[in-house]
Amino acid sequence: MTRAATTEREEARADPRRPLAAAVVRLLVVYVGARVATGALLALAWALSRPGAPLAALSMNDGRPGLGGFLSAWDGRWFESIASGGYPTELPRGDDGAVVKNEWAFLPLFPLLVRGLSWATGGSFVVVGSAVAVVAGAVATVLLYLLVRDRVGDREGRHAAVLFAVGPMSFLLQVPYAEALSLALVFGALLALSRGAWGWFALCGVLAALTRPGALALAAALVGMTLWTLWRARAARGDGADRAHGRLVLTAGELARRGGAALAVALAGVAWPVVCAVVTGEADGYLETESSWWRDYGVGHDGFVPFTPWFAFAAAWLGPWGVVVVALAVVGMLAGIVAGWRRVGSTIALWTLAYAGFLVAVFLPQQSSFRLLMPLAPQLGHPALSATRARRTATVVGAAALTPVAVVLFWVVWPA
Repeated sequence: MTRAATTEREEARADPRRPLAAAVVRLLVVYVGARVATGALLALAWALSRPGAPLAALSMNDGRPGLGGFLSAWDGRWFESIASGGYPTELPRGDDGAVVKNEWAFLPLFPLLVRGLSWATGGSFVVVGSAVAVVAGAVATVLLYLLVRDRVGDREGRHAAVLFAVGPMSFLLQVPYAEALSLALVFGALLALSRGAWGWFALCGVLAALTRPGALALAAALVGMTLWTLWRARAARGDGADRAHGRLVLTAGELARRGGAALAVALAGVAWPVVCAVVTGEADGYLETESSWWRDYGVGHDGFVPFTPWFAFAAAWLGPWGVVVVALAVVGMLAGIVAGWRRVGSTIALWTLAYAGFLVAVFLPQQSSFRLLMPLAPQLGHPALSATRARRTATVVGAAALTPVAVVLFWVVWPA
């Protein structure tokens, strides 16, 4: 652990620490109970959305018949296709010559892991994929608790983990999506960043880059943390705080380790478009594939330009006022991150800033945005959410109450 990481941990709000093992066991009990509940909700949603059932007219679920098909719908179909047949060597195109939706939009670690486990166990894609998601979700819950516990406090860590386990989008932690595995790796990387374990940070970050887009934000968070530490060291020296300055100084070796970890994750974060280009022979094949999903929303016809998707989407639906709305939303987001910086610590604040910036730079706002916000779960450790028993109860009950709504909206009606 580095001296800089130790300093920030010492600055985290001190409070009585529960025995770690007991807290983890309690969280896992909550997690299992939540998965039983969301599993029942998914089964009920399937029963109510079959032909002739009350929700049938609303259902756009594109899964095969049966509960297994229902659970492996939407992106699950693409992961199953990759697990069974890999990636196309030639990009499919529509009548207009534009690239259409295909497997290259999805990263390989989750489907290939499921493929290997299916071969070893004889299980189907939906069974093995769902099992991987459930286990990875449990790991993500524990790692989130440890991260917030380190940076904010034990009570806040437990509350954040419970909200994550029972929240509206938590049903995705038991369907064959890459989300749960990605979240476990991201939270693992952030915990390693918090503790100055750069080898673990690089390992988790590289694997995360092979699971879902967003690993570049991890590299950016590490760079930001390093710059923040250097700035604090300079400020401490200027104030004459020699003891604090000594704890914050980064040696050349420490800077090299941080730089190597950030570089490894950053290179992994841009590797997939290169792999797609090499296999398909089309340099912009990955970006064209991603843009094919955007055309359903009236944008993406003119190619990809960073930091424009949100503005293009808003302008297409709301006209010039849409651009103003997005600009105000970005300013509000930045203000919120800065305002809560000290209360959640620099690790969580910098991750929030980096990942939110990544979303604004490359993603199109749509119904999947709620799923894409799940990596920001460390913000659930904000002390304001758990300051009193009444707040803790209200937030947990409210999060759980929204879950049936989320299942219907984002699994029956629209793809999450």
